Amino acid sequence: MKWVILVYFAMFAGTSADDLRYKRLEFPAKDYWECVKITTEINDIKNAYKSSIPYVRSFYWVYNNMLHKIRAECVYADPEAPLPKWADEFVGPTWYKE
Repeated sequence: MKWVILVYFAMFAGTSADDLRYKRLEFPAKDYWECVKITTEINDIKNAYKSSIPYVRSFYWVYNNMLHKIRAECVYADPEAPLPKWADEFVGPTWYKE
């Protein structure tokens, strides 16, 4: 068990509005406070360019250019744990398309 930042994002894969692709990324955190700080910065993506964490700043640029939605959650668990309850609402009726 460890602190893990789960980042979920949805991006358009083509010209059709129905062609959304979903992805989940996992990032380790040293402790609870780092996990909460990074999660808060990602969820406030419009101000993430000010972040001291490089991958959070990268998500800001990706969000402005490609992403439709982004959401992060801080969990203390095994990274292979089941998806959180809000994931179904976040991604809609289909969770993942290859």
